[in-house]
Amino acid sequence: MIAACHGQRAMRDGCCQSAAAERDELVAAGQARSAAGARAGLAIKDRAGPAAGAQAGPVVPELPSRRPCATPACSPAARRLKRGFDLLVAVPSLMIALPLLTLLAVAIWLESGQSPLFRQVRVVGEDRRAVIWKLRTLTGHDDPDTSWTVPARHSTRLGRWLRVTHLDELPQLVNVLRGEMSLVGPRPERPHFAERFGRDIDGYRDRTRMPAGMTGWAQVHGLHGDTSIAERARFDNQYIDCWSLWLDLIILARTLAAPTR
Repeated sequence: MIAACHGQRAMRDGCCQSAAAERDELVAAGQARSAAGARAGLAIKDRAGPAAGAQAGPVVPELPSRRPCATPACSPAARRLKRGFDLLVAVPSLMIALPLLTLLAVAIWLESGQSPLFRQVRVVGEDRRAVIWKLRTLTGHDDPDTSWTVPARHSTRLGRWLRVTHLDELPQLVNVLRGEMSLVGPRPERPHFAERFGRDIDGYRDRTRMPAGMTGWAQVHGLHGDTSIAERARFDNQYIDCWSLWLDLIILARTLAAPTR
């Protein structure tokens, strides 16, 4: 399956180049119209002069705009197809995972004495938030929404193993069934960091063109945890520009193979 991924690279590169060219044309056209409108507005202001008693207000920094979604992945038909695929895979996956989830929940409760499930609000799409579920991996620390790293002393022995194998993400199958997430897509982020990265990192806000996923193109390339956010955004946008069900299958296969390496 991984070899098939490399075999499809030329096809995906062509797809990316075509989608990127179309996207860039739309962005350039939009920027040209905005610039023309701004020049016209300034000319009118100069001729009219300042209004009596008008005071200059504070300059509000403008957030980077999202690029227009000109890829096949953003079409209604593609979204319905992806949603159908999510349900087809997530329903049996949750049934198969239930015994393992039960054992892990009991083990977490015995080790920490706390609820095995941890809930947190994440950004899961364009202007969309949801409460996602994870298995608890920390004790004495609620993984606050504004803390990027967690001290090692707050992680349990079982919790460290769950994080390494990503089994703590299994409860998010429920989020997939509820339509809040997809199996494959850009990983959901906490609102505080989503706003910060969207302001500081070029292309980060474009990740929300597709629903967030349990795994993604960036994750199977090792971009998770304390790794480059800019690189994650680049891989996520490449996935969106070149999306296909075949690519989703490749990512799922590589995700399942990763813990056994």
